[in-house]
Amino acid sequence: MDEQAASVVSGASSTFPQPATKMVGDKPYRLAPRILENYAQAERRILAKRPDPIPEVLRQIRQAKRDLLVERRRAEAEIAGGEEPDAELLDLLAWDVEAERAMLHQAVEAAKASRIVTVGEYGDWVDSFEGTAYLLWDAIRRNPENSEPPTEDEVLRAVLDDWEAKVRELVLHGLPDEEAQAEARRDVLGDCHDAMAKASGSDDRGN
Repeated sequence: MDEQAASVVSGASSTFPQPATKMVGDKPYRLAPRILENYAQAERRILAKRPDPIPEVLRQIRQAKRDLLVERRRAEAEIAGGEEPDAELLDLLAWDVEAERAMLHQAVEAAKASRIVTVGEYGDWVDSFEGTAYLLWDAIRRNPENSEPPTEDEVLRAVLDDWEAKVRELVLHGLPDEEAQAEARRDVLGDCHDAMAKASGSDDRGN
């Protein structure tokens, strides 16, 4: 992790952590400060959703070989029937081992690149419902004052319920549905991050 990423996720700041509470459903929970493990967990979750390019390349290679085999058999049938297919065609139908190696090399390089999570990607995940709910759940479960913490799914459901309730409120006040959804998202997720920042002694993104 580079220095910028560490700053984003560590919660390092010039202020001191303060007691912070967040409601999940109808129950208040005390929050623990952020830890570096949050970044590692986020990285694992982001990477788990990325497709592995190697199986797809292998599938393409297998399909190409099958297609070439069909064409070669057609050419061989023409030869058996007394016809003479173009020699250049037969050369083209020969499987290119070097091309296969190049495809595999590209897939390996793509796989390596896909295992890197940037600070921007981490920020996008933090600002998602899933990421916010995970960080909130983790802050709740790590605080020993919470003897019966909720599950991660329960926290996510509570965050979504708050968002849906806020959307309905804004729509009733005349805001168009799309704008209401965006504003409610900012408000609800912002409240979660403000509470976690207070517990960490940091600003709303851990700085």
